[in-house]
Order: sequence, then structure tokens, then C-alpha cells
Amino acid sequence: MAQQVIFVGSSANDGTGDTLRNAMVKTNTNFTELYGLHSARSHAEYNVPYGDVGPVTANDTEQFVHDGSPVEFTITVTDVSRTEVLIIFSAPSILLSGAQGPIVIQRVVSGVGTYIHGFIVSSIDNGYHMVYEDAHGQSVGTEITYKLINITGSGGVGGVVEFPTTYGFQFCGREI
Repeated sequence: MAQQVIFVGSSANDGTGDTLRNAMVKTNTNFTELYGLHSARSHAEYNVPYGDVGPVTANDTEQFVHDGSPVEFTITVTDVSRTEVLIIFSAPSILLSGAQGPIVIQRVVSGVGTYIHGFIVSSIDNGYHMVYEDAHGQSVGTEITYKLINITGSGGVGGVVEFPTTYGFQFCGREI
């Protein structure tokens, strides 16, 4: 939609501008469009709340789990103009049992997994906080699942990676 301009007339109170009602209708229409452009259509998350004592953990080559549940989230593409997912990952602390190397975010579409982003863990890590934009290019209605995978043995030393959840844990995404 094109911007709806409010006609204010040639001079104050000359009767040639929009009525107050018409001006407010145009204002609401403009704001509705702006909010529609900038708000997330699809949002999903895997959160472990502050104070939960069960760690998020994975052995080398495995998907991370928490209390037996896989650490992942799924969104559905809702708009052709939204071609990216903003991924947020926050883990305040990390424990490594011999592991050094990459942890990856895997995008799964129609059963096919692709590693889209990785970060390296080493023996001196104090946790991770990152934001990543995935330009997925999928069509409207497509379900996309994002998984967190430990592949420390690939280009590194395999082992257990654990994110203690005393201070919480977040792995989420929203369509942008």
C-alpha cells in the first residue's frame, strides 16, 4: 500500500483538508502497515528458565538435549517478503569434558539438514550469547526446524559439551 497522506488544507480551518475522522483512518492504516512490516510473524523458542538445574548437554555428534527433550524450535514461513530467521542463542556458562571444536545450528527443511552456523568451544569458555540471521529462502507455508548439534570431534576433540542452566538457557528464532 502507498502511504496515505493527510490533507491539511491551504490554511488553518479553511475547510479544504481531511475531516478529523478521515485523518485518523489514514493514520491507523499507515501505522498498521508499519507494524506489519516490522513485527515478527512467526516465533518459536526452546527456553530453560532461570534456576532450572538440569543441564543442556550433548556428546560429540549428537543433538543437544535438556531433560530428554531435543534442543530445537520450528517456525512456519508466513510471508513471501520474510526471507530470514533471526536466531538468538544465549547460554551464560559452559562446561567441557575433553571437548574442543564446533557446535552448529542445523536447519532442517523437508527432512534435509544443513549446517548453517557454527561456533567454536574451547577449554576457556564462559558461555555464549549470539544473534545470527539465516537467509533461508523458503516459500510460504514451509516448516523450518533449527537444531543445536555438538560436532566437536569434527576439526577438534570430541567429548561432552554441557550448558549448565542455573542462569537459564535460550535458543529461539523469529521470522524477519
